[in-house]
Amino acid sequence: MTGGGAWLIAGTVLLCLVLIWSLISLRRTQLLALTPTRVVVVTPAGAVEVPWAAGVDAEIYAMPSGQATVDMVGLVATDPAAAIWSRGRVIGLVNSRLSRYVVSVAADSFAGEGEDVAAAIRRYAGDPDARRRIGGEEEHGRLLRALGETDPQSEVAGLPAA
Repeated sequence: MTGGGAWLIAGTVLLCLVLIWSLISLRRTQLLALTPTRVVVVTPAGAVEVPWAAGVDAEIYAMPSGQATVDMVGLVATDPAAAIWSRGRVIGLVNSRLSRYVVSVAADSFAGEGEDVAAAIRRYAGDPDARRRIGGEEEHGRLLRALGETDPQSEVAGLPAA
């Protein structure tokens, strides 16, 4: 082969590898979980755990995407080095250097509103006592009321949402 033939083959192989990686990533689930000790985020591109002690915060931002923008929930940490990557570390570190976010998730990928997810993260970031109760039914009701939602347990019991 002479000329650009080797570059053409190398480029084709690279594009095929990217396509295969993308197809495999599509099968992976997305998850954002708040635990008493950390925020866990799993995306097709990676999985990261950010301890609350790292100064966690969240915000909604618009990410340009072609002719439109996509609302994203961005997870911020005052100590991004405290993030523990179990998959996708290189991509995560590049993302952290190019933006202020440790990790970002599309706001429309949640069952609820992205704004509520960011508000819940901010609420728990500032309240260590509430974080210790994450996972309990009573705390779930408190969170829903703090977000202005109706507590389903109160509705079932016929109690007013307090």
